[in-house]
Amino acid sequence: MYSCKPIRKILALIVIILSLSLSKTSFAAVAVPDVAATDAAGVEKVKAGMALYKANCTACHAIDRKVVGPALAGVWDRWESEAKIVAWVQNSSKLIASGDAYANKVFNENNKSVMTAFPQLSAEQVMDILLYIKNPGVAEPAKTAAATDGAATTGT
Repeated sequence: MYSCKPIRKILALIVIILSLSLSKTSFAAVAVPDVAATDAAGVEKVKAGMALYKANCTACHAIDRKVVGPALAGVWDRWESEAKIVAWVQNSSKLIASGDAYANKVFNENNKSVMTAFPQLSAEQVMDILLYIKNPGVAEPAKTAAATDGAATTGT
């Protein structure tokens, strides 16, 4: 009689390899850390990101709601890599033309509006903007505290 153990081992190995390869495409690969108010270097990067965001992004985007373009909160979870987010910000038309599936999805979901290209922004600057989007209260703690106090006094 023949043993099925070698075939089972091979099938198990194939399943493991396939699941690992699929998991790379199904999870976000962009790490945007939380920044503590006590992290001086992190706070400076968040403040730099805030300045860049206000100068370049607010005409079309908000953090928590769609304006012309989509809300930016959680954008790091929607792209598969930092390189693709940077490529999108620097020249979305080029990324769309390359056939990138997610770039085309965003383009189509936003009435085929082309995002303004920002080739002058470096990868580090784009990441600083993402740091600000994820940690806005670190850049403007007084505003966050005032909003919290206002909500407490008005009962909302």
